[in-house]
Amino acid sequence: KNIRKVLTPLKHITPRYSNIEDLLSTRAKYKSETLRALQQEAGFEGFEKICYWSAWDPSTPRKGLEYYIEALHLLASSDKYMDPKELEKVAFVFSGRPDKFVFHHSFVPENVRTVVYPLLPSDAVIDLLHVSDLYVCTTLEDAGPRTIPEALSCGTPVVSFDQCIATDLVNETNGALVATRDSYALASGIATLLNNLPDMQEN
Repeated sequence: KNIRKVLTPLKHITPRYSNIEDLLSTRAKYKSETLRALQQEAGFEGFEKICYWSAWDPSTPRKGLEYYIEALHLLASSDKYMDPKELEKVAFVFSGRPDKFVFHHSFVPENVRTVVYPLLPSDAVIDLLHVSDLYVCTTLEDAGPRTIPEALSCGTPVVSFDQCIATDLVNETNGALVATRDSYALASGIATLLNNLPDMQEN
């Protein structure tokens, strides 16, 4: 607690918008294009929202992917969290080393619509964060992770375990902190944020 703290700029983020109105209108334009691309990629139609999770190596235990998958099972098996019809409108996007994700992906519920990307260059990650409705972080131990401040700087809410840098940056105004390893709380946080987000698609 007595260590001096220093805030440094994000090396992958450069300002793109002069005000919040500019950010929202640009997000709406590119989100519409991204949703069309995701629909083609996944072979599904009707996507309206994007929930993003990423890790360089998804199989690393400290990234907590198993808890995210448990939360997805809760979302998929009970309308306590989300209306099934609303769940179908969410594209759950993953990115990371594809060879490290094959095993875990087999446990994702069939009725959760997923799109899996390989490792993305930094610019592509930022573009995806800009159009996502929610970024989910399940890290258990990390020197960051950097994606939390990146997501927030893109105007994207974050739901995260109460670990690492999330405790300094995530609050009720920009997302939700949930108890670490609590898949029920994670599912509830994801559903609450996705259900309450305004529709940013172009009319």
